Amino acid sequence: METLFFSEWFLIVLRSFPSNLRLELTRPTGSPTTVAQSQSHLLTTPLGQRITFIRATPLAHLRSQPPSTYTHIVFLHCLWYFDSSGDISALLSALVASPEQSEQGLRPRPKILIAEWALQVRLPEQVPHVLAALTRNMLESHNPDSEANIRTAVSPDFIKSAIEQPSSSPLASPLQPRYTLLHEETITPEPDLLDGQWEVSSVLHEEFEREVERIFEGDERAVAAMRAGRDALSCAVKGLGGQEGCRGMEVWSGEFGV
Repeated sequence: METLFFSEWFLIVLRSFPSNLRLELTRPTGSPTTVAQSQSHLLTTPLGQRITFIRATPLAHLRSQPPSTYTHIVFLHCLWYFDSSGDISALLSALVASPEQSEQGLRPRPKILIAEWALQVRLPEQVPHVLAALTRNMLESHNPDSEANIRTAVSPDFIKSAIEQPSSSPLASPLQPRYTLLHEETITPEPDLLDGQWEVSSVLHEEFEREVERIFEGDERAVAAMRAGRDALSCAVKGLGGQEGCRGMEVWSGEFGV
């Protein structure tokens, strides 16, 4: 039995686990520890012999290893790295398409588990992270060469719709039961999760202003809109006494199954 993880940056804690675990990694670097360093560390743990690391794009991998290969498919804070919402929809639609046939009949369909930023706040300290994410997303959506952490900031509602109401596919069958949301939860990250501060800092950095002027050169309305978002973020941060007072926004998790 195998579980497939899609993750840009990950921490795995397993108390019970299947006989084999696969991790899908799509980029070679990270911070403060690189993905390569993390791989080396994981391979030295008791789980090391159970892990296979794969370097491939998600859709390319699923063409060689159909979803029914796995019992669970897990997305860990990685959907925002996709270049467009269309890419996300295409991947999720491929996952929920009709199962493959085998000599024993239809293969079982894996559960889909997702954790992603929720674009929601429960505390005032979380507001800057949401403002930074949306402002960054506006910029990177116009940057075809983007390698930023946030390129497509999709919401939980978007994710749920993409899975429960997938786009039409030649593999789809009206006789097959659809994936439905089995459980969802929203949690407040601990203060020592610093992603919110990192994103806030990157948008308030002068390099962000230079990128705005480069990408929207000659478009005064777009530049003004981007500056308004950045100014709103700056005011929110000042209201908290500085960037150290910022916290990560809420995290949403969902479990889908047939």
